[in-house]
Amino acid sequence: MEIGAYRNSNNIANISAVSANKKTPISEVGVCKTCANRTYQDGSNDIGVSFKTPTRISPSNAPSAVASHEQEHVANNERNAQKSGGEVLFQNVTLNTSICPECKRVYISGGVTKSAISAPKDKGNNVDAYA
Repeated sequence: MEIGAYRNSNNIANISAVSANKKTPISEVGVCKTCANRTYQDGSNDIGVSFKTPTRISPSNAPSAVASHEQEHVANNERNAQKSGGEVLFQNVTLNTSICPECKRVYISGGVTKSAISAPKDKGNNVDAYA
């Protein structure tokens, strides 16, 4: 049998027509209670960033809000490195996802910023022993 020669009555048009007639409770409600009541809170010791207290964010705004929050950590790390005379070697931001146990939707569950900052440079202490 050739690939693609198999016929199936469940083609895309048929599946779409059947799916349109069935409504799930979530499509009727819009957002489940768990997603509507979800809060975000920063767990770091970084002073001056958002979400220090539990904050409710709508599921549609969570990706941009969490990304902006993590960008605050990036900016603070860069500022602290400059103040101390160090240098930011790299920074990485990861947004985490989870699945809601009630409605099974994927949502942004948080974020992590990882940074590597070099120690302050000792200016004037670089002596060439062979000079």
